[in-house]
Amino acid sequence: MAAAFLWRTQVPDDLHLPRVDPAASMTVAELHHRERHDRVPRWLGVATLVAELGALLVYARRPPRVRGREVVRAAQLGALGAAVLFLSALPFSLATLWWQRRSGIARVGYAQWLLDRAPGVVEEAAVLALAAAVGVAVAARLGARWWVVAAPAFALVGVGVILAQPLLTPRLDPLRRPALVGEIRRLAAIQGIGPVDVQVQRMRNRTRQVNAEALGIGPTKRVILWDTTLRLRRDEIRFLVAHELGHVSRAHLWKGLGWFVLIVVPATFLLARLVPLRSSRDVPSALLAGVAILLVVTPFANAISRHYEAEADWVALETTRDPGGARRFFVDLSAVGLRDPSPPSWATLLFGTHPSLANRLAMTKAWATSRRSAGSSPEGS
Repeated sequence: MAAAFLWRTQVPDDLHLPRVDPAASMTVAELHHRERHDRVPRWLGVATLVAELGALLVYARRPPRVRGREVVRAAQLGALGAAVLFLSALPFSLATLWWQRRSGIARVGYAQWLLDRAPGVVEEAAVLALAAAVGVAVAARLGARWWVVAAPAFALVGVGVILAQPLLTPRLDPLRRPALVGEIRRLAAIQGIGPVDVQVQRMRNRTRQVNAEALGIGPTKRVILWDTTLRLRRDEIRFLVAHELGHVSRAHLWKGLGWFVLIVVPATFLLARLVPLRSSRDVPSALLAGVAILLVVTPFANAISRHYEAEADWVALETTRDPGGARRFFVDLSAVGLRDPSPPSWATLLFGTHPSLANRLAMTKAWATSRRSAGSSPEGS
């Protein structure tokens, strides 16, 4: 029942997405170039998953010797697991960076890229160390029923990470465009939400891609624009901001936490069945099982993400009433990132957190058609 409630969105259930030919928005040569370009990071992503599972398998079979009390040893092995994941993925991450630099998408150097990754690795190590320590401590008292206490504890850790994430985002500046700030406030008012802090992240020297994100919940909620987005046309920026505000107005972060709780309980139960956590020596095996479970859950989580991203697009169209600006934004988004507008189904299943460009373009046409049928003008200012 909770899942059915969380799945509901403002997108009409009977909405039909028309077939859209991406070649209508770009030349055939551009389309083939983007399709070829996306193949490399796609297969590097697959290689990363295989390398991580293989490295964790070796780690589980030959865990290193650590010292200290049982809980301390568990925390150390959890943190070391984060290092194993990082190092196993590092060659493929560097290859992806090389490919993006070769294509002119990434502008950051290799040393700076590693420095940028360091806080995330430390954060992951801290989370895994805490999870391992909690799991072993609870299992020592409850035995195979350790998941009953660990599941809500893991859920609380997830809430803490989401709350803290906006505070850990580096290089943030206030948006110094009074006219645009006023426009953003007007868009927020249309969606029925109070003032939202909008900040700018300096990314121009690191990438040419455009991006924005809604982070945090409650007192830490904010919308972050990459400074690369400020080069877009005003109507494109309006749609992008309205999309991110849609995540806020439709409480997607709260709903995401709801899904996390629904998933973490059976996942932790399954983990407890696979790895009883009799001692700290079981932590590497628990990490292997946990990553395997996560891999199985990923297609489902991606489907949820695409569902909410589609709703954010719909809310943005309802807010701006400008499908032309939305179409221009999606085309430019594909151009700056050399993104394949129609990726294969297996890639969408494994990596697709957003609808494909073709589907997003189709939604703009479906929205315009629905508004014409309702007798209102589909185009905004």
